[in-house]
Amino acid sequence: MTSSSDATLDELILSVVKPNWQKVAMVLGKALHLSESRRFETSYEALAARISVLCTDGRLESQGNLSKWRYSEVRLPAKVDHANPESNT
Repeated sequence: MTSSSDATLDELILSVVKPNWQKVAMVLGKALHLSESRRFETSYEALAARISVLCTDGRLESQGNLSKWRYSEVRLPAKVDHANPESNT
């Protein structure tokens, strides 16, 4: 197994997150399973830390306390249509 970089972890996380809200625990489980199938060594804690960074950077949206995996949720951010601002409401 090889160790995963932040970019690799981000790619794993973003590949399992959907536009609808999902529990962080579910995202972590799916991302860890995917990392194992790709033979990358990581942990729930490393993935959770990257989820927090992705939320801070605006690449994911979150609700709830991200440190409580079963009680918080993430999703891909809604796309903003700058050409038609009325459709963004």
